[in-house]
Amino acid sequence: MDHLLLTELKTPNLIYETYKEWLSELDFIFDEETILEELINSYFIELCNFELYNKSKEIIKQFDLNKLKLNHLKSEIYTQQKYLATLIESNNLEGEKEFYTKHCVINEKKLLYLQSVKDLKSNAYDLIKEILKRNKQKKINE
Repeated sequence: MDHLLLTELKTPNLIYETYKEWLSELDFIFDEETILEELINSYFIELCNFELYNKSKEIIKQFDLNKLKLNHLKSEIYTQQKYLATLIESNNLEGEKEFYTKHCVINEKKLLYLQSVKDLKSNAYDLIKEILKRNKQKKINE
């Protein structure tokens, strides 16, 4: 399939719309991660008391790493959008194969990023559930 040209797969407008959707999805994920990170930070005292501090510290560290990955991925998408615009303006089909190859690489990076986010969110939810469970148990025991 990699021998097919972009014009045989999608129109430039559809590809551009795809990039807009990707960026919108990544912005939403950034917001989700920020909320989860703030939620974990709001339970800081409980985390220390429940000996979950190291686990939460690792999750916060992963959120920070994901933000760096996210910024890099978004930058690659923006660059690819500009490259697409250049190809369209110049009507240069010679760069089409290179564009498609890079498009596939970015798509794969995006999919890997989304999987890492899914795993991180799962870990964060588990931590928050553990805090809430321990808080409930603590209140019952008091």
